[in-house]
This record gives sequence, structure tokens and C-alpha cells, in this order.
Amino acid sequence: MKADPAMLGNSGYDRQPLDQYHTPKWCTEALLSQVLLRGPVWELAAGRGDIVGADLGCASAQRLDFLVARSLPGGTVTIATNPPFNRIERFIWHALALTRDCGGAVAMLARNEFDCAAGRKHLFDRYPFTMKVVLTKRPRWSEMNIASPRHNFSWFYWSWRHPGPAVLRYAP
Repeated sequence: MKADPAMLGNSGYDRQPLDQYHTPKWCTEALLSQVLLRGPVWELAAGRGDIVGADLGCASAQRLDFLVARSLPGGTVTIATNPPFNRIERFIWHALALTRDCGGAVAMLARNEFDCAAGRKHLFDRYPFTMKVVLTKRPRWSEMNIASPRHNFSWFYWSWRHPGPAVLRYAP
């Protein structure tokens, strides 16, 4: 799949190897203010474990190759992560496949406009897409504070147990 140039852009910073951008704790807290994640939670792109380290209760930062996993580890019912952008759609589809049978859920952090592309409509216009949580602050992905962050982000949440239409929320 070809990268969407409108989503990438040049930030002026060197890209981190493996798209390893650590999730600020407030981003995870914003998700948790809107969604009750059932545990254990699998943080796929765990890096330092920033998401599961934000008091998710029964959480696991399993160090497995997610894209080849055929099942969820150890009773996991929720997948929550800040995925590498160049593989985000593969992460979403695989996470949805793994959580379907257990009635689980998937939360992915992405740029706010991620759901705007016509080619991604199928991820958002039907069940199990549940919620978009728009972050009202911009995450800072670099410790070099030479400029203000320029991109807005949102949590995209799918739940196989959600009975109704998707909702839009704002946090923090």
C-alpha cells in the first residue's frame, strides 16, 4: 500500500527509526476518560510501554510480532496502541480480526484526518467502528521544543460489543 503524501509531510525533524514515537501519558488518559477498556490490554507497538503504563489496570505489553500473531495472548480482549503510521491499516485490520471472536475492542491513535480518505471509508462507516475521540491538544512527539506541534490526533475505537452508531467525543 502506497503512503498517503498528504498525511506524511515534512516536519523538519529526522524520522525516528521504526516510527518509534512515544505516546504522551495525557493522550492515553484522554482515551480512558471516554472509553472503559476491558483488560488485559495488548499494546502492540509498545516501545517503552507508555500506553499500558498509564494505569490501564490489567495490562500487558507483550513483546510479540503482532502482524503474524494468530491469536490474542493470555486472555487479552483489547488492543490499544499508537501504531507506526506506515503500517496502520494493516494493524487495524489484523487487530479487528483477532478481537472479533472474543467480542473485544481496538483503539488506535492516528492523525485526526485519518478517517477522511475515501479509501479508508470502509473502516469507519460500519460496525464495529464505535467512536472517534478527538484530542483537543496536539501531542508533542519530540523532546526538541523548537516549534509547536502541527498535527491534530484522535483515538479511533472499534468495539465488537457496541450495539449502536458511532459517536464523536472530545478530550481532554
